Amino acid sequence: MNLEEQPDPFLTALDELDIEPMETPPALLQAIEAMEQAPDEDFEPATIQEAAAAQATAATQEAATSHAAAATQAPEAPARPGHPLAEPLRLAAEAADEEKFMALEEAALHEADDVAVALLAPYMGGAPAIGRLAAHGLLMLGPASLTALLTALQEGPPAARQPAAWALGSLRDPRTTAALCAVLTQPDAPNAVVEACLDSLAELADRAAVPALLALLRDPERAAFRPRACRALGFIGDPAAVGKIAPLLANPKAFVRLRAAEALVRLLDKRGWTVLFALLRGDDPRTGDTVAALRGLGELSSALAPFLGDDEYHTRRDAAEVLGSFGDVRAVPPLIEAMG
Repeated sequence: MNLEEQPDPFLTALDELDIEPMETPPALLQAIEAMEQAPDEDFEPATIQEAAAAQATAATQEAATSHAAAATQAPEAPARPGHPLAEPLRLAAEAADEEKFMALEEAALHEADDVAVALLAPYMGGAPAIGRLAAHGLLMLGPASLTALLTALQEGPPAARQPAAWALGSLRDPRTTAALCAVLTQPDAPNAVVEACLDSLAELADRAAVPALLALLRDPERAAFRPRACRALGFIGDPAAVGKIAPLLANPKAFVRLRAAEALVRLLDKRGWTVLFALLRGDDPRTGDTVAALRGLGELSSALAPFLGDDEYHTRRDAAEVLGSFGDVRAVPPLIEAMG
């Protein structure tokens, strides 16, 4: 038998098993040598096939053993050198250099999300201006910053909690509602942090926050937060809040009455109209600056617009008169729509 004319069964077996060829084992060499020395009529093809199969089995077992060993061995953590932006950011934050920090933050935002979060999150607890810049940078990363912001709100120093609360509201992720509401139940939470949480709950407008907001509204020890709680409830728009807000229309503090009236107007409750219109016309001079600020934000324009279509003439007239007095272009579209 001429072996050179026959395909190598060893390579054929390896091809079929998809195993890379390797050094020919001694057992196979011995089988080939014996085959070459034997007469053609004494050659049994099974001899070389069995040797090839044995080699394939050995290769498979070796690969399995190597894989198991690798799986049980803990991967070595790669040594990660300091990021080139880390030290410049630290120096800019320590110097409270807002312009330099902003430039470095812009560069950080071009990194991978997890790198950018790691670079910026520590500075929310720095100087107020730097903290706000860091929070704004995290906000630009969207959902990738959610965990870092929640951690700062729940576990960070007061300086970090306030910008984190603000950013969570602007992120508009309903998963933040529970964390923001939890702060409302903390009697030792700094006022600035509670106020930031209330503003963010107004931004989120999630009805899941209503029970916590109503509880805050009823707490006589936390009356200072009632205006913001009313605002948040008004933006959420849950009718269940009407009965709790209405008594505040008689509150001796004009700002509380203003926010309560605004919230009731948003909730389409007529009890807020008279108070709100009186305040907007300047009947209470103590609210002048507040009303001007609300006009500038466009909040009152959006609150009053629905009443341009009210069934009662005097309500439509009052709403149009007040909106027209704002001198705000955002009041123009609802006025034009009411005329049509």
